[in-house]
Amino acid sequence: MECFNAAMVTEVRLQVYRFYNLTYYEVFFVDLTFAMPRDAYEMHEAAKV
Repeated sequence: MECFNAAMVTEVRLQVYRFYNLTYYEVFFVDLTFAMPRDAYEMHEAAKV
């Protein structure tokens, strides 16, 4: 259950970043704990468009 919650939190954060149209580098100014590789972040953005 804890793993599911973590996945949901991550997905919500990614949706917020996408809503504000933040680039990979801008996310680091907002979330200092952000640890997703750049290619994964950009693929996630492209998959949702």
